[in-house]
Amino acid sequence: MISGDDRAALVGASRLMRGVRGMLRLTVDGARLESQASAGLRAALARTGEAADFDALRHKLLAAQAEVRAVYARLIDEPAAALPSTGKQ
Repeated sequence: MISGDDRAALVGASRLMRGVRGMLRLTVDGARLESQASAGLRAALARTGEAADFDALRHKLLAAQAEVRAVYARLIDEPAAALPSTGKQ
């Protein structure tokens, strides 16, 4: 079972990423570097991610990534590592 805290972390990260990706799909043609983003695009992305500014959005995304990775490790990696080895790969 997934705890309420883990569920909240996963749902929050998913919503954040979907929002940012959706805004990027609507505003950017093809791949771009962060350094090429206009001030207007940075502001729009920050608003989409409910962040004070673009730097805060970057930190929010990194924190969400770390939370998801920790949940994955706790729910998948750690139990899998505790299973007996079958000798097959």
